[in-house]
Amino acid sequence: MPLSAWDEVLFVGVVEGAYFVTLAGVLTRLPLQSAYGLSRGLGLLLVWPISVVWLGEQVTALHLTGALLLAVGLFWVVQRTTSRSGLLWALMAASTVSLYPVGYKRALSAGVSPYPLFALSLFIGLFFMVPALGRRALPRLRIAFTLSPWRLVLSAGVCAASFLIFLIALKHGGAGRLTALRNTSVLFASIFGWVGGEPMTRRSILAAVFMTLGAVLVAA
Repeated sequence: MPLSAWDEVLFVGVVEGAYFVTLAGVLTRLPLQSAYGLSRGLGLLLVWPISVVWLGEQVTALHLTGALLLAVGLFWVVQRTTSRSGLLWALMAASTVSLYPVGYKRALSAGVSPYPLFALSLFIGLFFMVPALGRRALPRLRIAFTLSPWRLVLSAGVCAASFLIFLIALKHGGAGRLTALRNTSVLFASIFGWVGGEPMTRRSILAAVFMTLGAVLVAA
């Protein structure tokens, strides 16, 4: 790995650790639909202008239309959210969502392979994630693994595979566009939230659809 890329790797590791910590904070305060919609939708709305400024991606009328649809969907989600602390945590999570694709893209452009980049960023992120578990971090991890080992293994495997695919794609594409495509998962999060017992209202459906359409247009 080029020595000149270590600052980029360190940056994405710090942001990755902050992402997991803030996302956990959102999920403990808001329902899945609102937590994922706000953090991902707002993060996409922020990453798009950042990628334009830092990476020189192009802006079109289609992208602006997508950003408008995203903003409308986010407005509806915020209106349904009553937890101020949840909104604050969602804003912090969104800021990390907006930063790490740009950081990963810069590291990949500097010559770092996706596989060591992913491993190193997670290793650095552990220095943020483990302390966030509190003084009884290891016993809590042991209990969680004992209660549902296969669920944790499957979740970790799916998470790792999905992000590695994203990094491989990011090596050949723009951060803003690929993050937009990745964040069409807002619609799936709404469906999974509904399956898990969260209420599905007309407004929540419209918010998820608007954010998904906005993400598709921003990625066009």
